[in-house]
Amino acid sequence: MTAPSGAGGSARLRKIKEAAFSLSIDLQARWIGKLHEFCSRIRRNRVRSDI
Repeated sequence: MTAPSGAGGSARLRKIKEAAFSLSIDLQARWIGKLHEFCSRIRRNRVRSDI
């Protein structure tokens, strides 16, 4: 009785880990995109002020 529940728990834990991993990758990609946009905006403002 303990074996099936243990296997199901590990499978559920693996799914949770995969979901958290994909979520963290998505958040990192979004954060990097925002950071890149912020840097490009600063660069553009700097160029405009230099002219």
